[in-house]
Amino acid sequence: MRKHEADVASTLGSGISIQGRITGDSDLTVEGSVEGEIAIQGDLMIVAGAQVSGSVQAGVVTVEGSLEGDVVASGPVHAAAGSTLRGNVKGEAFSMDEGAMVAATVSSDFELPEELREGRR
Repeated sequence: MRKHEADVASTLGSGISIQGRITGDSDLTVEGSVEGEIAIQGDLMIVAGAQVSGSVQAGVVTVEGSLEGDVVASGPVHAAAGSTLRGNVKGEAFSMDEGAMVAATVSSDFELPEELREGRR
């Protein structure tokens, strides 16, 4: 049985460089380099050694390599140890490991827990 096309992940291999705009409905793993916008419906993984320079719009965004540009995620954004992340980050949540280099403005929409809201009266 063949998977639906939107369920299939794509990989940009380590020897590949792209300049331009990448769009799609599936997950994307970047092992090479991208200079330009990435706008996908799925999750984005930038592996160690990979470089992305440009704006990113995706579901979950995981950075193990280098990302310089603004990020808008419908899910969480994570910067792993050894990664570099520079830009404005907006997502459901943001986390970073010790050893990640992050120079970013982070914003997130969330509800305060009730016990904290009550204390603000």
